[in-house]
Amino acid sequence: MTFLARGAQLAAFQKTGITMKGTAKGDFNVFPIKAMTMDEYAETPDVIFVCVKDYSLEDAISLADRVGNADTVVIPILNIYGTGERMQKALPGMTVTDGCIYVAAT
Repeated sequence: MTFLARGAQLAAFQKTGITMKGTAKGDFNVFPIKAMTMDEYAETPDVIFVCVKDYSLEDAISLADRVGNADTVVIPILNIYGTGERMQKALPGMTVTDGCIYVAAT
C-alpha cells in the first residue's frame, strides 16, 4: 500500500507512519509506511482509492490516467454524488466504481 499526500500530511506519514484506532485488534501504529507525492508515484496499482476534496479531483483523475491500466479499479470515496460517473467518463479504459459516502456521528 502506498499513501499519496502532500505538505504536512506527507511529512507526518514519513515521520510517524499511520495510527489505527478502534480496530478489532485495538490501537496500533504502522511505521514505516510507503508515502510520497503524486508526482513521485510511478507504479501501476491494482486499486486506487480516491480520497480527496472535490477541488483536487482533477489531479486524482490525471494520476489515475497516468499510472492506471485496464486492470486498475478506481474507487472514489468522496461525499459528493456523481463523482463515480464523472471519473468513469474521464477514465473510460478503467473500472471506476460509483457511489457516495456520507459520514454521520451522534
